[in-house]
Amino acid sequence: MKCRYLIVLTVVFAAISGCKKSAPPSLQKTDTTSNNTGTKITTPTGPVVFVSGTVTAANSYSVATLWRNGKAIALADSSINSNATGIAIIDTDVYVVGTVNAVATIWKNGVASQLSGGIIANGITTSGNDVYVIGDSNINGIYVATVWKNGTPSYLTDANTEAYPCGITVSGGNVYVAGNITAAGNFNTLTLWKNGTPRTIATNCTSSYGSYIWGTVQVGVVDTSVYITGAVENSSDTQLIATIWHDGSPAAYTDGTTSAAINAIAVSNGTVYTAGYINGSAVYWSGESEHILSPYINEQYTATSIIISNSIVYAAGYSGYSTTGAVYWHGGSLVALPGRNSVATGIAVVQH
Repeated sequence: MKCRYLIVLTVVFAAISGCKKSAPPSLQKTDTTSNNTGTKITTPTGPVVFVSGTVTAANSYSVATLWRNGKAIALADSSINSNATGIAIIDTDVYVVGTVNAVATIWKNGVASQLSGGIIANGITTSGNDVYVIGDSNINGIYVATVWKNGTPSYLTDANTEAYPCGITVSGGNVYVAGNITAAGNFNTLTLWKNGTPRTIATNCTSSYGSYIWGTVQVGVVDTSVYITGAVENSSDTQLIATIWHDGSPAAYTDGTTSAAINAIAVSNGTVYTAGYINGSAVYWSGESEHILSPYINEQYTATSIIISNSIVYAAGYSGYSTTGAVYWHGGSLVALPGRNSVATGIAVVQH
């Protein structure tokens, strides 16, 4: 297998025309609605579904967006480019991360704060009351892998090593980050950092099947076992194989006859759930059992995030390819989110 340059699985960002900023999207105990007799206060029942993502305004700028039970809330002004890449909730506080005009940003209940020195924020997780964000800082023109804990940065690489962290989780007091280190010749190395110490998992020159491909890399932990998502090329370099690395060892979820990738991971009651696509169909796996979310009939779909709440599988993603639409799935039922050319990147659920 010859070495090849990195192939990035890109996501098309898109939008709601107008993009007027709404009230802060905090997880309220009550909802305020209007009717013909005035304002009515109601208490939410059942799940409240929050989805992060990006839409494209009428002026073609991307806009970081949060959907709360299907209602779109613009997190940034459409006069500048922004995007949202992940979401997490602590108690009644809703956190979204992303980028505004090339500055790594975190929104708490709709209020934006810049992450010190950051230019990209790729993911978020929480542990107790602590909020962890991963992304990149620009140090002397180099993208340096960075973890912000409650806004304070620490660095996984230095100004001599360009890296792109994509996924983060905290388990047993340990912080796990998965991403890519760029080596000479633009080859990439899938890397796991545990409490800042790196371990090489795979490269895009060598793997059990073919070249490792950087898609959406995420990480999950069960007890002390670490799972990393992604994809590799088949031996003929014609299709992607959905792959998960378990403690560094790759396992193929597909056979390479059609293109597939794993984009997201969640752990619930000791079971590993992953989500992605197979040949234009959105899919999730519980363990290695495959479940089709949206079959490829008239439109292709992909899942970009997954979460389990009250034993129900929720996933978010998008339909289409050049023209996309943000969606989420609730127990297998498809919900289209409002917006023209939009994508969903993260999902969180609160039960009432």
